[in-house]
Amino acid sequence: METAINAQNWPAISVIVPSYNQGRFVRQTLDSILEQGYPNLELIVMDGGSDDETVDILEEYSPHLSHWVSEPDNGQSHAINKGFAVATGSLVGWLNSDDLYLPKSMFQTASYMLEHPDCDVVFSDYVFIDESGDVLKRRREIPFDFSTYLWTRDCYHANCAGMFRRQVFEETGGLRQDLDYSMDYEFYLRLASQGFRVDHVREFWGAYRLALIHISEPTRLGMISYAVFCLKKK
Repeated sequence: METAINAQNWPAISVIVPSYNQGRFVRQTLDSILEQGYPNLELIVMDGGSDDETVDILEEYSPHLSHWVSEPDNGQSHAINKGFAVATGSLVGWLNSDDLYLPKSMFQTASYMLEHPDCDVVFSDYVFIDESGDVLKRRREIPFDFSTYLWTRDCYHANCAGMFRRQVFEETGGLRQDLDYSMDYEFYLRLASQGFRVDHVREFWGAYRLALIHISEPTRLGMISYAVFCLKKK
């Protein structure tokens, strides 16, 4: 389908990259976006005031960035929401500054959303990579199901392998900034509870780099439980 659509007819995609001291990986992340050659791309980087080589890299890439800033923020959710505030694309994704988009994923995502106008959010399967970028394993996810997410207290999709229509963020108010690690889990539950449609595609669109900083299981479960509490308070 990619060759059948004229360049100006591809929907505008805004990709937000929240970043903080990921200079060793951010170049790979930006390249994974830019090398797709997507013709209607808005690339936004929100850096939290990194003191490693990140800013030098962003200055190098500035001709290819639609917007970037390096300044203190209130965490990842705040950085992503700041990106949403300036994004203009009809489709929006966020990609952590150590993760990757796989080749052709942006074209495939846009094609799916054009073919399925009733879909609000689409996710795919993804791969796990190590610090060197080598693939460790493939992750095939289950289709989105609100009850499964809620009762298993787990998030079965990765942001490196999905995108949203911009109105999803506009109508839900974006991410909760009091949630540092479970904000995406709470966000998916919230948007689904408001009637937005979430689809799953059996393709591999993203690469998720396994965390270099380990979060203990009790801590993870505590964050997830708080996210569920926030949702039920609504």
